[in-house]
Amino acid sequence: MKAAYEAAALAHGHQPGPVLIPGRDTAAAVFVADDVDRAWDEIGAHLLHDARMYAEWNPDNDTSAGISDVKDVAELRATSKSHVILSVPEAIERVRAGEMLNLSPLCGGLSPELAWPYLKRVGEVVMPRAAARAPTGTGDGLWEALNDLLRSN
Repeated sequence: MKAAYEAAALAHGHQPGPVLIPGRDTAAAVFVADDVDRAWDEIGAHLLHDARMYAEWNPDNDTSAGISDVKDVAELRATSKSHVILSVPEAIERVRAGEMLNLSPLCGGLSPELAWPYLKRVGEVVMPRAAARAPTGTGDGLWEALNDLLRSN
């Protein structure tokens, strides 16, 4: 995919930009919920629609993230690494470990009204808690920058 993108960009007179191609097991659509079971009931059908449409558009693709050839919400929840709903503590743990939360709030046609609480929870609960007990001595300034950003908002 990267080579095709770079060739097409150059062919059209553009300098290719950075390319991020996450692996198959990357969580491509992440939601954070206070009650994970309730969240699967509430938004699981949207996540299933997203996963199935990408699988349909990309037959035989066993490389890209976000593709999960599953039949129902229960199977998606049980097997998918691409479409996940995390509890707040799980999300905090991932952020503290340096993982990205690939938020996709309008995934599968979710309405903004339904999506907003999930997105807001990350900004108002997960990130401040993750930053509050950030590891020290990392030397990269990431946690300090995160704290500065959170204080400025």
